Amino acid sequence: MERQEFLKSLGLGLVSVCAGSCLAGCGGGDEVATPSNTNPPLTTNPPPTTGNTVTASLSNLTTVGSSIKVGAVLFFRIAAGDIPSSFVATEAQCPHHGGNLNWIENQDIIKCDLHSATFQKTGTNISQPVGGGTARSLKIFSTTVNTTSVVATLR
Repeated sequence: MERQEFLKSLGLGLVSVCAGSCLAGCGGGDEVATPSNTNPPLTTNPPPTTGNTVTASLSNLTTVGSSIKVGAVLFFRIAAGDIPSSFVATEAQCPHHGGNLNWIENQDIIKCDLHSATFQKTGTNISQPVGGGTARSLKIFSTTVNTTSVVATLR
């Protein structure tokens, strides 16, 4: 085989492999395209793994209303004093589609930044996601406080 024939066959082989990969990636799966004006299928975001503890530094939670996310847990301060009842620890992601949860102190709610589902500080769902779907109540984790941190026990 001459050099020119070799390069030509190599090029054709490469083109056929690339084209096959592109076509396989573009279709043929079990997924069905949905029009953009319909709701996406419901996916559930599971709560964080149980049996672990997650720790947040008290220096990040100095004022009532302050919050911090540590791993899969959202910590926020609801009262003065370094006692367990001054803090809430909940999931950091919405159970609907996994959007980030944020403590909105002036409204006394937890709100998802993806579809605006809202929850009470007790975890109870107040409003479902905008655009459809449902979100279960949030898991609230028990807290303990030591001299430098608040610790959530995932259950």
